[in-house]
Amino acid sequence: MDVRRFLAAGTALPLVWIAQFAMADSIALSGGAGNDANIAGLTWQIDKDDPLKQFRESELTGHLEFGLGYVQSRAPAQDNNAVSAIGATPVLRLESSDGITTPFVEGGIGVRFLSDTHISDTRTTSTAFQFGELIGGGVRFGPAQSMEVGVRLEHVSNGGIKKPNDGLTFAVLRLAYHYN
Repeated sequence: MDVRRFLAAGTALPLVWIAQFAMADSIALSGGAGNDANIAGLTWQIDKDDPLKQFRESELTGHLEFGLGYVQSRAPAQDNNAVSAIGATPVLRLESSDGITTPFVEGGIGVRFLSDTHISDTRTTSTAFQFGELIGGGVRFGPAQSMEVGVRLEHVSNGGIKKPNDGLTFAVLRLAYHYN
């Protein structure tokens, strides 16, 4: 690949992410721990306008999450490393509103790109390309259901593309604000 194409791709990707952020319906902060590492993240979400399926007392909705993450190893200082991540995940959510709160369960599978393949000397992902899976639950509340708190179990691994495949699993607390 010549340098001009590389620079064009490197410039286009952030512009796409900025455009997605401008169209976002919510923003979320998350933090968690697992596998001798801590994680922090910023996510923005674009909701599908209409429910995918309507049930008697609930509905199945969908949204697309774009996120930035930071993984910090808790290994001893000489073995310590930090990795940044960028990714996108389509998420399905089953929710039921009583007017005051909206409890939900959700799940999704997406992709992540890591800045490094070594989280510590004892944990490596072998590839920068990773799959990310999540399952969780929570509740929306407040004026116009604009606030959200939830918990998730998230897993990131390369799906066996290359060995070693030291995936990471995190328990995560997530706080979101829906502004659209």
